Amino acid sequence: MNRKSQTSVFAVLAVVISVPLFAATSSRKAVQPEVVAFAAGQPVTAAEVDDLVATKMFRLRTDEFRMRSSAIQEIIDKRLVAAEAARRGISVDELLHQEVDGKIEVPTADQVRMVYDATKDRFSNVPEEAALNQIAANLRSQRSATRRSEFVNSLRSNANVRVLLEPPRLPVEAGSGPVRGPATAPVTIVEYSDFECPYCGRASATVAEVLKKYPTQVRLVFHHFPLPIHRSAQLAAKAASCAGEQGKFWEMHDMLFLNQSKLTAPDLVVHANSIGLDGARFTRCMGDDHLDAALTADHASGESYGVTGTPAFFINGRLVQGAAPLAMFTTVIDDEIARTARASTDPKKESSVALLAGQR
Repeated sequence: MNRKSQTSVFAVLAVVISVPLFAATSSRKAVQPEVVAFAAGQPVTAAEVDDLVATKMFRLRTDEFRMRSSAIQEIIDKRLVAAEAARRGISVDELLHQEVDGKIEVPTADQVRMVYDATKDRFSNVPEEAALNQIAANLRSQRSATRRSEFVNSLRSNANVRVLLEPPRLPVEAGSGPVRGPATAPVTIVEYSDFECPYCGRASATVAEVLKKYPTQVRLVFHHFPLPIHRSAQLAAKAASCAGEQGKFWEMHDMLFLNQSKLTAPDLVVHANSIGLDGARFTRCMGDDHLDAALTADHASGESYGVTGTPAFFINGRLVQGAAPLAMFTTVIDDEIARTARASTDPKKESSVALLAGQR
Protein backbone atom coordinates (compact mmCIF):
# COMPACT_ATOMS: atom_id res chain seq x y z
CA MET A 1 0.00 0.00 0.00
CA ASN A 2 1.50 3.41 -0.97
CA ARG A 3 1.67 6.52 1.22
CA LYS A 4 -1.36 8.11 -0.42
CA SER A 5 -3.48 5.03 0.17
CA GLN A 6 -2.34 4.84 3.77
CA THR A 7 -3.31 8.45 4.31
CA SER A 8 -6.79 8.01 2.88
CA VAL A 9 -7.33 4.82 4.80
CA PHE A 10 -6.33 6.47 8.07
CA ALA A 11 -9.31 8.79 7.80
CA VAL A 12 -11.60 5.82 8.12
CA LEU A 13 -9.35 3.83 10.41
CA ALA A 14 -11.27 0.94 11.91
CA VAL A 15 -10.15 -1.40 14.60
CA VAL A 16 -12.38 -4.39 15.02
CA ILE A 17 -11.50 -6.95 17.62
CA SER A 18 -13.80 -9.92 17.89
CA VAL A 19 -12.39 -12.81 19.86
CA PRO A 20 -14.94 -14.50 22.14
CA LEU A 21 -13.18 -15.98 25.14
CA PHE A 22 -13.27 -19.73 25.37
CA ALA A 23 -15.56 -20.04 22.37
CA ALA A 24 -16.69 -23.49 21.47
CA THR A 25 -14.68 -24.87 18.56
CA SER A 26 -17.55 -26.86 17.13
CA SER A 27 -20.86 -28.31 18.15
CA ARG A 28 -20.43 -31.74 19.65
CA LYS A 29 -22.40 -34.51 18.04
CA ALA A 30 -21.58 -37.17 20.61
CA VAL A 31 -24.61 -38.24 22.60
CA GLN A 32 -22.59 -39.65 25.49
CA PRO A 33 -21.22 -37.14 28.03
CA GLU A 34 -17.48 -36.64 28.08
CA VAL A 35 -15.92 -38.75 30.84
CA VAL A 36 -12.81 -37.33 32.50
CA ALA A 37 -12.33 -39.76 35.39
CA PHE A 38 -13.65 -42.83 37.17
CA ALA A 39 -14.20 -43.28 40.90
CA ALA A 40 -15.77 -46.20 42.74
CA GLY A 41 -16.76 -47.66 39.40
CA GLN A 42 -18.66 -44.50 38.42
CA PRO A 43 -17.70 -42.04 35.68
CA VAL A 44 -16.93 -38.41 36.44
CA THR A 45 -18.16 -36.25 33.57
CA ALA A 46 -16.76 -33.00 32.27
CA ALA A 47 -20.13 -31.39 32.94
CA GLU A 48 -19.87 -32.25 36.65
CA VAL A 49 -16.41 -30.73 36.81
CA ASP A 50 -17.50 -27.62 34.94
CA ASP A 51 -20.46 -27.10 37.26
CA LEU A 52 -18.22 -27.39 40.33
CA VAL A 53 -15.66 -24.84 39.14
CA ALA A 54 -17.97 -22.58 37.12
CA THR A 55 -17.74 -19.49 39.34
CA LYS A 56 -13.99 -19.87 39.86
CA MET A 57 -13.43 -20.22 36.14
CA PHE A 58 -15.61 -17.17 35.58
CA ARG A 59 -13.29 -15.10 37.77
CA LEU A 60 -10.26 -16.40 35.89
CA ARG A 61 -11.90 -15.56 32.56
CA THR A 62 -12.72 -12.09 33.89
CA ASP A 63 -9.06 -11.55 34.80
CA GLU A 64 -8.02 -12.83 31.39
CA PHE A 65 -10.48 -10.52 29.68
CA ARG A 66 -9.08 -7.50 31.53
CA MET A 67 -5.50 -8.41 30.61
CA ARG A 68 -6.38 -8.97 26.96
CA SER A 69 -8.43 -5.77 26.86
CA SER A 70 -5.48 -3.83 28.23
CA ALA A 71 -3.20 -5.39 25.63
CA ILE A 72 -5.66 -4.54 22.85
CA GLN A 73 -5.77 -0.89 23.94
CA GLU A 74 -1.97 -0.76 23.99
CA ILE A 75 -1.76 -2.19 20.47
CA ILE A 76 -4.43 0.20 19.18
CA ASP A 77 -2.68 3.22 20.71
CA LYS A 78 0.68 2.26 19.20
CA ARG A 79 -0.82 1.75 15.76
CA LEU A 80 -2.75 5.00 15.84
CA VAL A 81 0.39 6.91 16.81
CA ALA A 82 2.43 5.13 14.13
CA ALA A 83 -0.21 5.88 11.49
CA GLU A 84 -0.30 9.56 12.45
CA ALA A 85 3.49 9.76 12.31
CA ALA A 86 3.44 8.19 8.85
CA ARG A 87 0.74 10.64 7.75
CA ARG A 88 2.95 13.56 8.79
CA GLY A 89 6.08 11.99 7.33
CA ILE A 90 8.00 11.98 10.61
CA SER A 91 9.15 9.36 13.10
CA VAL A 92 7.10 8.29 16.10
CA ASP A 93 9.70 9.83 18.42
CA GLU A 94 9.45 13.15 16.59
CA LEU A 95 5.67 13.05 16.75
CA LEU A 96 5.64 12.38 20.49
CA HIS A 97 8.20 15.13 21.06
CA GLN A 98 5.98 17.59 19.19
CA GLU A 99 2.66 16.55 20.68
CA VAL A 100 3.66 15.45 24.17
CA ASP A 101 7.05 16.65 25.40
CA GLY A 102 6.74 19.97 23.61
CA LYS A 103 3.30 20.69 25.06
CA ILE A 104 3.69 19.97 28.75
CA GLU A 105 4.37 22.68 31.29
CA VAL A 106 7.64 22.27 33.17
CA PRO A 107 6.93 22.26 36.94
CA THR A 108 7.95 25.52 38.57
CA ALA A 109 10.06 25.69 41.69
CA ASP A 110 7.02 26.96 43.62
CA GLN A 111 4.91 24.01 42.47
CA VAL A 112 7.61 21.54 43.45
CA ARG A 113 8.05 23.23 46.83
CA MET A 114 4.29 23.14 47.46
CA VAL A 115 4.18 19.38 46.90
CA TYR A 116 7.25 18.91 49.07
CA ASP A 117 5.75 20.89 51.96
CA ALA A 118 2.52 18.87 51.74
CA THR A 119 4.33 15.50 51.70
CA LYS A 120 7.45 16.25 53.70
CA ASP A 121 6.89 13.32 56.06
CA ARG A 122 7.44 10.89 53.19
CA PHE A 123 10.94 12.26 52.67
CA SER A 124 12.15 12.20 56.27
CA ASN A 125 15.24 10.17 55.34
CA VAL A 126 15.91 11.91 52.02
CA PRO A 127 18.00 15.07 51.60
CA GLU A 128 15.83 18.03 50.66
CA GLU A 129 17.49 18.65 47.31
CA ALA A 130 17.10 14.99 46.29
CA ALA A 131 13.46 15.06 47.38
CA LEU A 132 12.77 18.19 45.33
CA ASN A 133 14.40 16.64 42.27
CA GLN A 134 12.32 13.48 42.69
CA ILE A 135 9.10 15.47 43.02
CA ALA A 136 9.94 17.52 39.92
CA ALA A 137 10.60 14.34 37.94
CA ASN A 138 7.33 12.80 39.16
CA LEU A 139 5.35 15.89 38.19
CA ARG A 140 6.91 15.91 34.71
CA SER A 141 6.14 12.21 34.33
CA GLN A 142 2.51 12.69 35.40
CA ARG A 143 2.02 15.61 33.04
CA SER A 144 3.63 13.70 30.20
CA ALA A 145 1.34 10.72 30.77
CA THR A 146 -1.72 12.98 30.89
CA ARG A 147 -0.74 14.81 27.71
CA ARG A 148 0.03 11.56 25.89
CA SER A 149 -3.38 10.19 26.87
CA GLU A 150 -5.06 13.36 25.59
CA PHE A 151 -3.18 13.12 22.31
CA VAL A 152 -4.00 9.46 21.74
CA ASN A 153 -7.64 10.10 22.61
CA SER A 154 -7.70 12.85 19.97
CA LEU A 155 -6.46 10.30 17.42
CA ARG A 156 -9.14 7.87 18.55
CA SER A 157 -11.84 10.49 18.08
CA ASN A 158 -10.89 10.71 14.40
CA ALA A 159 -10.81 6.95 13.91
CA ASN A 160 -13.55 4.36 13.98
CA VAL A 161 -12.19 2.25 16.81
CA ARG A 162 -14.35 -0.70 17.78
CA VAL A 163 -13.33 -3.31 20.32
CA LEU A 164 -15.53 -6.38 20.20
CA LEU A 165 -13.67 -8.73 22.50
CA GLU A 166 -16.49 -10.60 24.19
CA PRO A 167 -16.39 -10.30 27.99
CA PRO A 168 -17.21 -13.30 30.15
CA ARG A 169 -20.62 -13.12 31.79
CA LEU A 170 -22.59 -14.99 34.40
CA PRO A 171 -26.33 -15.41 33.82
CA VAL A 172 -27.13 -13.47 37.00
CA GLU A 173 -30.82 -13.15 37.82
CA ALA A 174 -31.81 -9.66 38.93
CA GLY A 175 -34.32 -11.16 41.35
CA SER A 176 -36.86 -9.21 43.33
CA GLY A 177 -34.59 -6.94 45.33
CA PRO A 178 -35.12 -3.19 45.74
CA VAL A 179 -34.67 -1.33 42.46
CA ARG A 180 -33.46 2.07 41.35
CA GLY A 181 -33.72 3.05 37.70
CA PRO A 182 -36.16 2.23 34.89
CA ALA A 183 -37.06 -1.32 33.89
CA THR A 184 -36.31 -0.38 30.27
CA ALA A 185 -32.65 0.45 31.01
CA PRO A 186 -30.22 -1.44 28.75
CA VAL A 187 -27.81 -1.97 31.65
CA THR A 188 -28.72 -3.77 34.87
CA ILE A 189 -26.38 -3.72 37.85
CA VAL A 190 -26.97 -6.45 40.43
CA GLU A 191 -25.28 -5.48 43.68
CA TYR A 192 -24.41 -7.67 46.67
CA SER A 193 -23.55 -5.54 49.66
CA ASP A 194 -23.11 -5.31 53.43
CA PHE A 195 -24.08 -2.19 55.39
CA GLU A 196 -21.17 -2.57 57.83
CA CYS A 197 -18.54 -3.12 55.13
CA PRO A 198 -16.39 0.03 54.71
CA TYR A 199 -15.70 -0.75 51.06
CA CYS A 200 -19.45 -1.03 50.48
CA GLY A 201 -19.88 2.40 52.03
CA ARG A 202 -17.37 3.87 49.60
CA ALA A 203 -18.94 2.00 46.70
CA SER A 204 -22.42 3.28 47.55
CA ALA A 205 -21.26 6.83 46.87
CA THR A 206 -19.82 5.71 43.53
CA VAL A 207 -23.04 3.91 42.61
CA ALA A 208 -25.00 7.08 43.39
CA GLU A 209 -22.77 8.91 40.90
CA VAL A 210 -23.39 6.17 38.35
CA LEU A 211 -27.16 6.48 38.69
CA LYS A 212 -26.93 10.26 38.39
CA LYS A 213 -24.79 9.94 35.25
CA TYR A 214 -27.06 7.33 33.62
CA PRO A 215 -30.61 8.14 34.80
CA THR A 216 -32.35 6.26 31.98
CA GLN A 217 -29.69 3.75 31.00
CA VAL A 218 -28.89 1.96 34.26
CA ARG A 219 -31.08 -0.03 36.61
CA LEU A 220 -29.70 -1.08 40.02
CA VAL A 221 -30.99 -4.13 41.90
CA PHE A 222 -29.79 -4.48 45.48
CA HIS A 223 -29.22 -7.75 47.35
CA HIS A 224 -28.12 -8.26 50.93
CA PHE A 225 -24.88 -10.11 51.59
CA PRO A 226 -24.00 -9.47 55.26
CA LEU A 227 -20.63 -10.97 56.13
CA PRO A 228 -20.20 -12.95 59.36
CA ILE A 229 -17.20 -10.81 60.36
CA HIS A 230 -19.52 -7.81 60.69
CA ARG A 231 -21.54 -8.19 63.86
CA SER A 232 -24.27 -5.67 63.02
CA ALA A 233 -24.56 -6.32 59.28
CA GLN A 234 -27.38 -8.86 59.51
CA LEU A 235 -29.42 -6.61 61.79
CA ALA A 236 -28.83 -3.64 59.49
CA ALA A 237 -29.96 -5.67 56.49
CA LYS A 238 -33.17 -6.53 58.31
CA ALA A 239 -33.69 -2.88 59.22
CA ALA A 240 -33.42 -1.89 55.57
CA SER A 241 -35.90 -4.60 54.60
CA CYS A 242 -38.31 -3.47 57.31
CA ALA A 243 -38.01 0.07 56.00
CA GLY A 244 -38.75 -1.33 52.56
CA GLU A 245 -42.09 -2.64 53.82
CA GLN A 246 -42.98 0.98 54.50
CA GLY A 247 -41.74 2.09 51.08
CA LYS A 248 -38.48 3.59 52.34
CA PHE A 249 -35.80 1.01 51.65
CA TRP A 250 -33.54 3.44 49.82
CA GLU A 251 -33.89 6.11 52.48
CA MET A 252 -32.75 3.58 55.08
CA HIS A 253 -30.07 2.26 52.70
CA ASP A 254 -28.56 5.73 52.42
CA MET A 255 -28.89 6.40 56.14
CA LEU A 256 -27.11 3.16 57.09
CA PHE A 257 -24.19 3.77 54.77
CA LEU A 258 -23.83 7.30 56.13
CA ASN A 259 -23.77 5.94 59.70
CA GLN A 260 -21.80 2.71 59.47
CA SER A 261 -20.48 3.07 63.01
CA LYS A 262 -24.04 3.31 64.36
CA LEU A 263 -25.77 0.04 63.52
CA THR A 264 -26.83 -1.29 66.92
CA ALA A 265 -30.50 -2.00 67.59
CA PRO A 266 -31.06 1.35 69.37
CA ASP A 267 -29.23 3.15 66.55
CA LEU A 268 -31.51 1.54 63.99
CA VAL A 269 -34.59 2.80 65.81
CA VAL A 270 -33.14 6.32 65.71
CA HIS A 271 -32.50 5.97 61.98
CA ALA A 272 -36.04 4.69 61.44
CA ASN A 273 -37.49 7.71 63.18
CA SER A 274 -35.20 10.10 61.29
CA ILE A 275 -36.49 8.92 57.90
CA GLY A 276 -40.11 9.09 59.01
CA LEU A 277 -41.00 5.43 59.53
CA ASP A 278 -43.89 4.29 61.70
CA GLY A 279 -41.83 3.47 64.80
CA ALA A 280 -44.17 0.87 66.26
CA ARG A 281 -44.49 -0.97 62.95
CA PHE A 282 -40.71 -0.90 62.47
CA THR A 283 -40.13 -2.33 65.95
CA ARG A 284 -42.64 -5.14 65.33
CA CYS A 285 -40.97 -5.95 62.03
CA MET A 286 -37.53 -6.10 63.63
CA GLY A 287 -38.84 -8.49 66.27
CA ASP A 288 -40.52 -10.78 63.76
CA ASP A 289 -38.87 -13.41 61.54
CA HIS A 290 -41.00 -13.06 58.39
CA LEU A 291 -38.12 -11.41 56.47
CA ASP A 292 -35.44 -13.88 57.50
CA ALA A 293 -36.08 -16.29 54.62
CA ALA A 294 -35.71 -13.52 52.04
CA LEU A 295 -32.44 -12.36 53.59
CA THR A 296 -31.14 -15.93 53.60
CA ALA A 297 -32.17 -16.33 49.96
CA ASP A 298 -30.28 -13.16 49.03
CA HIS A 299 -27.12 -14.51 50.62
CA ALA A 300 -27.55 -17.91 48.99
CA SER A 301 -28.00 -16.37 45.55
CA GLY A 302 -24.78 -14.41 45.98
CA GLU A 303 -22.91 -17.55 46.98
CA SER A 304 -24.27 -19.34 43.92
CA TYR A 305 -22.60 -16.68 41.76
CA GLY A 306 -19.30 -17.04 43.59
CA VAL A 307 -19.63 -13.96 45.80
CA THR A 308 -17.35 -14.30 48.82
CA GLY A 309 -16.72 -10.66 49.68
CA THR A 310 -18.43 -7.32 49.35
CA PRO A 311 -19.27 -5.30 47.48
CA ALA A 312 -19.76 -7.35 44.32
CA PHE A 313 -21.44 -5.96 41.21
CA PHE A 314 -22.63 -7.77 38.12
CA ILE A 315 -23.09 -5.30 35.26
CA ASN A 316 -25.13 -7.19 32.68
CA GLY A 317 -23.44 -10.26 34.12
CA ARG A 318 -19.93 -8.75 34.07
CA LEU A 319 -18.18 -8.82 37.44
CA VAL A 320 -16.84 -5.68 39.09
CA GLN A 321 -15.46 -6.51 42.52
CA GLY A 322 -14.81 -4.19 45.45
CA ALA A 323 -14.94 -0.42 45.80
CA ALA A 324 -14.07 0.17 42.16
CA PRO A 325 -13.58 3.75 40.95
CA LEU A 326 -16.23 5.52 38.92
CA ALA A 327 -14.06 5.19 35.81
CA MET A 328 -14.25 1.39 35.96
CA PHE A 329 -18.04 1.47 36.18
CA THR A 330 -18.37 3.94 33.32
CA THR A 331 -16.00 1.94 31.13
CA VAL A 332 -18.11 -1.20 31.51
CA ILE A 333 -21.43 0.63 31.28
CA ASP A 334 -20.46 2.60 28.19
CA ASP A 335 -19.25 -0.62 26.58
CA GLU A 336 -22.53 -2.36 27.39
CA ILE A 337 -24.59 0.53 26.03
CA ALA A 338 -22.52 0.48 22.83
CA ARG A 339 -22.90 -3.29 22.51
CA THR A 340 -26.66 -3.00 22.93
CA ALA A 341 -26.82 -0.32 20.26
CA ARG A 342 -24.69 -2.36 17.86
CA ALA A 343 -26.74 -5.48 18.45
CA SER A 344 -29.91 -3.62 17.52
CA THR A 345 -28.49 -2.13 14.32
CA ASP A 346 -25.73 -4.50 13.21
CA PRO A 347 -26.24 -8.04 14.46
CA LYS A 348 -23.58 -9.40 12.09
CA LYS A 349 -20.57 -10.72 13.98
CA GLU A 350 -17.07 -9.69 12.91
CA SER A 351 -14.68 -12.63 12.74
CA SER A 352 -11.41 -10.83 12.12
CA VAL A 353 -8.87 -10.35 14.88
CA ALA A 354 -8.16 -6.83 13.65
CA LEU A 355 -8.91 -4.52 10.78
CA LEU A 356 -6.45 -1.69 11.03
CA ALA A 357 -5.56 0.89 8.39
CA GLY A 358 -7.07 -1.25 5.67
CA GLN A 359 -5.13 -4.39 6.62
CA ARG A 360 -6.78 -7.64 7.62
